[in-house]
Amino acid sequence: MFANGVDHESAVGFRSLNESLNEGDTFSLMFESDDFKRKFDTDDSRPGSVGFSLRNGQASESWDDYMVGERLRFSADQGETNYQLRDGEDSADTGVAVTPAGVSVAVTLVSPDTYDIEITPLDSKQTTKLAGRKLGGDAGTAIESFAVFNVDGEHQDAYFNGFQVSRSGESIGR
Repeated sequence: MFANGVDHESAVGFRSLNESLNEGDTFSLMFESDDFKRKFDTDDSRPGSVGFSLRNGQASESWDDYMVGERLRFSADQGETNYQLRDGEDSADTGVAVTPAGVSVAVTLVSPDTYDIEITPLDSKQTTKLAGRKLGGDAGTAIESFAVFNVDGEHQDAYFNGFQVSRSGESIGR
């Protein structure tokens, strides 16, 4: 996924889930991007962000709809050395360093408003688990879709692969 153009470039892909996530379900994917390098001196000064959002609803009319109904966002953000989480918690830093080798991310729904996340850098293969985090957005709303985004990722492509939802060890959709 390449965000091309001038000013504040963006590329976003939206996908609905066949079924809303239930307690115990795991959404997983692999994600890779590189560092942020400005293309033009006239580029927008706002920092770029590349990642994915788990969302309630299906909004997809505009590139910035990736934040509509957002319960959780995982991203590499310009100016940050670690991957970031936007959810119902105060702390956004995962403690996992951004790597050009990419990461495998698995989000398991624990309750309608809490989740566990496992982040595994594909170079070191050392998994970090953050347990019992609070989802953001409207309490109790189902996770029905996801969005992948490259918002002002500048010169670099972003790669997303291996989308999967697992229920009790059984794959229910890619």
